[in-house]
Amino acid sequence: MSAVCLTVPVLSAAVGLFDSGSARQAAAFRYAVDRVNADPTVLPNVRLVASIQRIPLLDSFQASKRVCALMEQGVAAIFGPQTASTSAHVQSICDAMEMPHIETRWDYRLKRDDYSVNVHPHPASLSKVRGEGYGRSRIPFQAYESLIRYWNWKTFTVIYEDIDGLVRLQEVLKAPSSSEFKITLRQLPADSTDYRPLLKRIKKSGNTRIVLDCRLLVLRPILDQALEIGMMNQYFSYLITSLDVHSVDLEAFRHLGTNITALRLVDPAQAVASDLLQDWLQDPLPAHNGWPTLLPTGQRPGGQVRHLTDQRPGGQPPPPIFSGSHLNLSSILTETALMYDAVRVFAHALHAFNEKLTVRPLSCQAENSWAEGNSLVNFIKLVRTGGLTGTIEFDREGFRTEFTLDIVELLQDGLKKVGYWTLASGANYTRSYGEKIREIEHSLWNKTLKVIMALNEPYVMMVNESDPTLTGNARFEGFCVDLVNEIARLRNFSVEFDLVEGGSYGGIDPVTGKASGMVKALLEQVRTICAERAKADLAITDLSITYEREQVLDFSMPWMTLGIGILYKKPTNEPPPLFSFLAPLSLEVWLYMATAYLGVSVLLFILARFSPYEWDNPHPCREDPDVLENQFSLLNSLWFTIGSLMQQGSDIAPK
Repeated sequence: MSAVCLTVPVLSAAVGLFDSGSARQAAAFRYAVDRVNADPTVLPNVRLVASIQRIPLLDSFQASKRVCALMEQGVAAIFGPQTASTSAHVQSICDAMEMPHIETRWDYRLKRDDYSVNVHPHPASLSKVRGEGYGRSRIPFQAYESLIRYWNWKTFTVIYEDIDGLVRLQEVLKAPSSSEFKITLRQLPADSTDYRPLLKRIKKSGNTRIVLDCRLLVLRPILDQALEIGMMNQYFSYLITSLDVHSVDLEAFRHLGTNITALRLVDPAQAVASDLLQDWLQDPLPAHNGWPTLLPTGQRPGGQVRHLTDQRPGGQPPPPIFSGSHLNLSSILTETALMYDAVRVFAHALHAFNEKLTVRPLSCQAENSWAEGNSLVNFIKLVRTGGLTGTIEFDREGFRTEFTLDIVELLQDGLKKVGYWTLASGANYTRSYGEKIREIEHSLWNKTLKVIMALNEPYVMMVNESDPTLTGNARFEGFCVDLVNEIARLRNFSVEFDLVEGGSYGGIDPVTGKASGMVKALLEQVRTICAERAKADLAITDLSITYEREQVLDFSMPWMTLGIGILYKKPTNEPPPLFSFLAPLSLEVWLYMATAYLGVSVLLFILARFSPYEWDNPHPCREDPDVLENQFSLLNSLWFTIGSLMQQGSDIAPK
């Protein structure tokens, strides 16, 4: 006889609150719950029950009533809503009931409630250093500011759509001192979709570095109008703050050379994203009516955004994943991925919660709370897992602390990942120097660059000024002309030569700050009304590199250096002469010293002859000698004097 034990899974209700503008999050929420229930490794003994509740937009009263009614039925967690006002009321109720509240929205608050966890990165992480009230205060420069400092932007313009944009970038605006950065703020008109007057003012100011913060559906019209007035060329750089630039169709700007950079939280190239999209296409689970709204459809005004499901008439099949049509890996928006990851985080927390979870009804009228809610929130904050938005980890306050942002740039072959950014290490570019050079070379193909020169033999000369048949580049010859023509031939671009007005090299006036000559012509390339009328792209001449010119121009490595030099023969080392030791003193000094030496010695010899004390008995045994000796002979006198002169002494001394 055998016995079989059947375990009935415990039901845990997960409630998602969604307003009228959150259809994509609602579909992602339901899909994530279905995927969790279909995966026995995530929650083997628990089955999630998804409850999607639609609430009116910005109606906090209805949201509060709906939450209280749901709690009376018994729930394990509340997800959403996405608007700030309604979310604040829901959070207040969850705190009172000790109910976990999981959010995926953008929230600028630096202090979280006890029972709130937000999967979305905090704006302070995306803009700059976090304050003491927000998580790890030691984290260095963050995201946007890290990129601005990496590029060494000293002057740039911030274009924002509403007050939320200023909040998102407030740390960037507060971080630099007035002497370090010069920032210009420009707000998009709220009552018009014509952004050309604003863009023209920015172009007229000469500022070519722009930080653009706007809604995703407004981004493409802004770029289209910037293209119309000549602001989409290689001289302009854009940092777009939206995390969903990868979902915007930028095909029209790929070959313009515009420097467009953005950050991306969802990496479509990772395996989990590819698997998820495959499941969305060929899903064995029951379908839901909300799935076709996972992503915008492109039918809305200013759309140009790739949608997830290709809603074709007549039941036509959707295109393949990699067909380059509407449906591809770039279709996953950040808000959709965050909701999917939020459900997965909640499921992992339930799995780690080994005790049997008891979900019981709660009343907003009574002063009772969920006893296990505090423990469940703590387990959620301890979760560390990977998802569509990368590594997910929280600090004890419920802020997301570990995540990686991809740095993407618009290149010739589309939007590509060129690096990554983390809280710990900042901006890191993975593109090699060789790849960067190849991209620059490729951007020059079939382009015509305007080159200005100054007449100076043998670098630039006129072939024949009196010949009216010579036009264009045929008028010039010289070393610089041949050099540029050869570079253009090797790199497959064309050049158009011209002489600088006045023939002056030019520079920057230290008093007025105005440019002149070649320097002025190069600087005015981005201040003209349209790109085709730019005065010059580059200048080639025998131009000296000075500090003032380097402040406004980029110089190539010098290809020729000229100057005045003096040649002289290097002296050879000859053997020293015999009397080289006499070199320290002149001949007269040596003669004076020799005369003094001889004079002192002779004088000492004479004095010793007159002094009776210097005459000694050579034979001490004889008391009455016939002969006496004097020790100061002429040689001894010379010896005594030289010993005294050299401070060595001798065995002879006067008595």
